Amino acid sequence: GRSLPRRFASSSSSAEDRGAPKAAAAPQAGTLLPPFLDECLRGVGQVIFLNSPASGALTLAALVYGDPWLGALAAAGTASATATARVAGLDAAAISAGLYGYNGCLVGCAFAVFLGLPAGSP
Repeated sequence: GRSLPRRFASSSSSAEDRGAPKAAAAPQAGTLLPPFLDECLRGVGQVIFLNSPASGALTLAALVYGDPWLGALAAAGTASATATARVAGLDAAAISAGLYGYNGCLVGCAFAVFLGLPAGSP
């Protein structure tokens, strides 16, 4: 079969371990949260360039306060993107830093806007 040109191949891993799923990184020091929750809150925080579960929680709380539908879809988008990154075996350190969750958060916010449900509707 065809292989990727050398410039696209990963230089940090051998051919044997590229297909193996990577273990999830331990939560960053100083947090008492479960790893998945920590990763998701960091993903929300990364939207405003802050790698902190506290900033993610504050941002998510502000979204929920402003529009519960927006906050719910932002949380769902972040959780689904983080879970997908874990299942795909992507870089554990990047997952732990929330770097795979922030885009899901933004997509969730976009869904809240473009699905057409106003803030006060049931």
